[in-house]
Amino acid sequence: MTELLPEQTGILVIDFQERLCGAMNTQAVEASTRNVTHLLALAQHMDLHVIATEQYPKGLGPTVPAIAEGLPHEPIPKTAFSALRDVEAAAAIADSERRQWILVGMETHICVYQTARDLLRQGMDVIVPCDAVLSRTDENREVGWGLLRKKIQASFLDHIRWISKNPAANSI
Repeated sequence: MTELLPEQTGILVIDFQERLCGAMNTQAVEASTRNVTHLLALAQHMDLHVIATEQYPKGLGPTVPAIAEGLPHEPIPKTAFSALRDVEAAAAIADSERRQWILVGMETHICVYQTARDLLRQGMDVIVPCDAVLSRTDENREVGWGLLRKKIQASFLDHIRWISKNPAANSI
């Protein structure tokens, strides 16, 4: 598994928004929120760069409060599915000079997948923790995982716990 290098690693929180959460399984949302919150605490501990996006916030609402509280900056609003197809989000990613990205958020088969695909096209290393991404249905989530596994050959993690156990994380 890929070692996390703090000076090279960033976390991209993709569209973890209130109205999207309302359309998803409550238990899955609670578990993913817990995992992303833990990851954001780890990011602060490891001094990882964090960027968050919000897909059409006027319609889908703001980032859920538990996650918004852990963000170092306001989320970047976007209307493109891929964060790299939005000028402001793409600039924030490029300006960070990070080459390794941990992607978390919604929805696995749309925005997470398209962002991962575009990051990989730019030669980035992409890590997608399965317990920190969601879709409205289990079927859509599985479609997203299938696309991620087969099409772009990203690095995958079974759980957020792996990130916590990474040597660079020390203890949190």
